[in-house]
Amino acid sequence: MANRDVDVLQTLVAESTLAMTELRGIPSLHKHFEKSFEKYDGPLAQTVEQAQKAAAEAKQLSQLTQKRAVEQMLKTKRCIQDNNRKSGKIKDVVGQAAISEAELHPENEMLKAAAQIAAAQTPACPNEKKPLLGKQADPSRATAPTLKSEVRTDACACPHCRAQAGLIAVKGPKAFVRTCIASLDKLLQSAFLDNPVFQCNACGKYHMHLPEDLPIPAGPTRTVSQELLFESARLFTHGVPMNRLNDILNTGASSMSPETIPRNMHDWINSGLGRPLVDAIKAKAQQEDVICVDETPFSCLQQAGMSKKKLADDDAAKQAYLLTMTSPASASYQFAAFNRLQSRSADSLESVLKDYKATTYITDAYAGYGTVIRNSTATIKRQSCLAHLTRVVYDALDLANMGKSVSNPKNKGKLREALVESSPAYYLTLVTDAISKIYDWEMTLKPIEDEEAAAWKTRVEECRKEHALPLMDNIDTIMRKLAEKYAVKKGSTWEAKLESPYSKPIVYYMNGRENFRVFLENANVTPDSSAAERSLRPICVLRNSSSFKQSQEYMESMCDWFTLFVTAKLNGIERPTQWLNEYGRAIYSHCVDAMLNRRAEGGLDLTRRFQFDPKDIASFPAHEWEPSAYMARKRQQAAVS
Repeated sequence: MANRDVDVLQTLVAESTLAMTELRGIPSLHKHFEKSFEKYDGPLAQTVEQAQKAAAEAKQLSQLTQKRAVEQMLKTKRCIQDNNRKSGKIKDVVGQAAISEAELHPENEMLKAAAQIAAAQTPACPNEKKPLLGKQADPSRATAPTLKSEVRTDACACPHCRAQAGLIAVKGPKAFVRTCIASLDKLLQSAFLDNPVFQCNACGKYHMHLPEDLPIPAGPTRTVSQELLFESARLFTHGVPMNRLNDILNTGASSMSPETIPRNMHDWINSGLGRPLVDAIKAKAQQEDVICVDETPFSCLQQAGMSKKKLADDDAAKQAYLLTMTSPASASYQFAAFNRLQSRSADSLESVLKDYKATTYITDAYAGYGTVIRNSTATIKRQSCLAHLTRVVYDALDLANMGKSVSNPKNKGKLREALVESSPAYYLTLVTDAISKIYDWEMTLKPIEDEEAAAWKTRVEECRKEHALPLMDNIDTIMRKLAEKYAVKKGSTWEAKLESPYSKPIVYYMNGRENFRVFLENANVTPDSSAAERSLRPICVLRNSSSFKQSQEYMESMCDWFTLFVTAKLNGIERPTQWLNEYGRAIYSHCVDAMLNRRAEGGLDLTRRFQFDPKDIASFPAHEWEPSAYMARKRQQAAVS
């Protein structure tokens, strides 16, 4: 209203000014109107100013209200665990009422399905966790060295009486502490490396001696070590942006440019020694039969047109995305492969997914994945995420009012009437109860130590057939019956029939009805894509702190670093930098020895600039160093020792 009043007043002022201009040719009328307008000119201008100020305040208040509403929605709507806790009593009361009414109305299919959900069994301790080890169980206590202070009793004074003689040494208490080797300001140091080159008398081959106590350069001509890059990458993948990393390391004191570490990180993993390791992880991941897939936006200034270097592809979307392909929790090979996407379109998804031989995708309900599956020449099944379905159902429910209603003993009759009349709110609540019970049984299906794959598969299939299948059938019965009133099928998709909050979860389920049941057919398929969402959490943390990447190339190298560190974590590597240091030392030694022996054919000249041949980098057996192979070798070494 304020904006409209301002427009009206400005129009009147404009028309009045125009009229005064036209009347200047009539002297008598000109004087008359001039006096009249002088009388109202001040109040009119003041009114316009007040209206403009009110409009600005209204706009600011609207933006603030919208922001608070979004924050409140995110706090109260999306957390499944909180909603499960809030709706616990509602489910119990509604479930008991459904059981009672189902006996009185045996012909009512919805009541029968609701009663079976309420009566379904749950495992005794679905969420049982092992107790955390106390600090007394710290294994480092057994191997920690004892640090003693070398003090001469004849050279120190008593702090009380200042006497310098007669001091008697008494054994003090031993304290267990964890401390830093050096302060942050002393982490960076500069040094020249002098690694000798040896020639073997037996075979005549050359090799460079690389002792364990000396660092390895990121490349033959690089001025930073691999250890520095790996520690920086570890912090980076935990959400520390590069500008803050430079502040933490105090790189300016070492005359190091702010671009030195990011540029070397990019080169090492994009085209340097780290490339074979990333390729080895992705090559093995591409052979997996089941993958979880998810995507998230991540801004790229170059793609958004905010960089000096323009893109060659003018059709690229302004908003860039990152895609993750992750193994389900039960898979024998654990991995997380990250890739940059031009956009969220089906074509961009297909450009990455076409290299994967998976026959089952576990995804959310985004339509782009359906397009990729339909365009594929291979037969691919899709498991839609039950966790996403649960969130959508909870978003349609007013748990606060429902809780007050069912807790009132006077409303028992109304509750039974609502169930008989197919009230959607109570039935949707029991749908979430059924999904919760499915997850309770899924918690019992984790592989047991030394359990054979065939035995585990049989155990999963039997459990899901006995418990998950009936619950999914009951969910399907309820949703189909509700769809008769709240949804309508147009072509191959379902749409809302009524403007109601209950229409959205019903349409959501009906459009992916068959996809929600794929996990019942395959033991290796999980009922949700939570594995992919977990792998994206570090990316989201970094996005909140750094907001963007400068170019597409640096986005790709960022994805590769996350591929290394997240895959290492999934395979149980507790110290990923130690793993990368061992790999980096091995591939550096391989490449430098190949370079030396190639030069030796024409006379070894060590004064020439060292440069690795890309063929030598590609020939390194990186598959022996990908996380699963590395951990298998470590376990074998531990068993032998």
